[in-house]
Amino acid sequence: KADDIEWNQRKSIAFFRGSRTNAVRDRLILLARRSPSQLDARYTKNQAWRSVKDTLGEEPAKEVPFEEHCNYKYLLNLAGVAASFRLRHLLLCGSVVLNVGHEWIEFFYDRIIVKNRGRSFVESHLRVDDVLCYWRLLLKNYSKLITYRIQRVSSFKRIL
Repeated sequence: KADDIEWNQRKSIAFFRGSRTNAVRDRLILLARRSPSQLDARYTKNQAWRSVKDTLGEEPAKEVPFEEHCNYKYLLNLAGVAASFRLRHLLLCGSVVLNVGHEWIEFFYDRIIVKNRGRSFVESHLRVDDVLCYWRLLLKNYSKLITYRIQRVSSFKRIL
């Protein structure tokens, strides 16, 4: 989808969709309400949503497929209760991605090079097989550090 949208055809505003998970996101949503010509940021429903109180007094926005994020020149990535797992999807758009918050990081953040190379990095190094390889290696090395005998919980399903 990103290749189908020329830069000059994209909307010249910043865009964010996500659930309400921290105060930084609240400030962004409130700013967007004051500056809708510069920022399109709204909350979507999450599992905890009960009323408009949970989305700062407005009805939740519909979720927007990642492909449609590519219609914007500027995409915002904000950490929630952990690292925002949408970053690798946003980088594929070829848009300018503003990554806000450094409390939580994913394993590949230090490898991302600014400019047009974020998309290339995702396509080359964050394929499903690459991520599975990372986790396999991480768990294999972690298992070497465990000094106690692991007892398997019988109700857990063995996956490997």
